[in-house]
Amino acid sequence: MTLSEVAAISGEAGNFEVTVKEHPRYVDMEKCIACGECAAKCPKKIDSEYDAATGKRKAIYVKYAQAVPLKYQIDADSCIRFRKAGACGFCEKVCPADAINFDDTEKMHNLNVGAIVMAPGFEPFDPATAAVWGYGRYPNVITSLQFERAAQLRDRFQALEHVMEHQRIITTAATNQDVIAVACDNGNAWKPFTVRSTKLELASATPPALSSRSSRKCEKCSRSRT
Repeated sequence: MTLSEVAAISGEAGNFEVTVKEHPRYVDMEKCIACGECAAKCPKKIDSEYDAATGKRKAIYVKYAQAVPLKYQIDADSCIRFRKAGACGFCEKVCPADAINFDDTEKMHNLNVGAIVMAPGFEPFDPATAAVWGYGRYPNVITSLQFERAAQLRDRFQALEHVMEHQRIITTAATNQDVIAVACDNGNAWKPFTVRSTKLELASATPPALSSRSSRKCEKCSRSRT
């Protein structure tokens, strides 16, 4: 059950009553063939959460290429049709499977289960809150996740133009100057090092001055870094 969250739990081990809230997808999963015509025609572009804002997605989208089930969904907070009644609606017009349903509503499900697996996940640390290194002010200061997303091969649902600027910044930094990587940054303790060809050099507390090659331990994970 996707696009859902647990609303309530009662009972005991072996006999739980779970209430699950299923948010509207606005796309009929039985009809959607994931052809991508809707996203191709959608005029609304916003930052992609999956790509850590290195690329754009449409208001109707698949979160990532390997999503299961591979079905589209509409972001009602961004969709022009939901922000202005009667506007747009291109996705509904071009869908060959007639899968768009703007009247979809929230659903509640009551389930009886014997066990519950806790898998809350986590959210990546936002370096913008640390107010160091110029993240959020300089376009060539990025997170490791943003580097990975911008450097990887784009899938067929994303246009190359969405990431060209980030790839240009990364390519320029990698070919014309040093790349500084900050490891184990939690806003308080960090151990930066500079990448020069295949050699890693620890940086001093005041970038960009470099210290001599040495080995230190990360205060948080206790792993040696060279």
